[in-house]
Amino acid sequence: MSSCLPNPETFLETNRMNLAKRLLSSFAITELEKLFLTKLAWRFGNCSTMKSEAMLRDYLYSQENRLIDFQGNFSVLYLTSANWPTSPSFSSLSLPVEIKDCYEAFHRMHDDRFPSRKLQWIHSLGNVQLNVRWGKTKSVFTIETDPVRGSLLS
Repeated sequence: MSSCLPNPETFLETNRMNLAKRLLSSFAITELEKLFLTKLAWRFGNCSTMKSEAMLRDYLYSQENRLIDFQGNFSVLYLTSANWPTSPSFSSLSLPVEIKDCYEAFHRMHDDRFPSRKLQWIHSLGNVQLNVRWGKTKSVFTIETDPVRGSLLS
């Protein structure tokens, strides 16, 4: 299949963007991702998959070293900015009170633990699950979206 591609760089960059989406939405199966990256490295060379491999390492490190988890409601992934696709940060985003409390507690804990590291929040990455009741029904619907849209819906 890869021999039919007119521009392998476009394929590799598209794959990197899709890998980022899979890792951030927790749909990735890390063993399969490792296997696929190994095959890409064999076909296109090790240099072509370095950033994707670093993204996978960031994800695995974050999974192994969860620093804080507020009763399953808030968790954080550490991402090395040089390896991940660029995204708008929405620094002026107004967070809901429940999330803002978790955000500030994590920021304090991170600054105490890593005083020399700069923490930058990228709200456009990740996901939010909202449990919604519609009208007078007893049914609860779960909506999964990105944090920017989630802050608008809350």
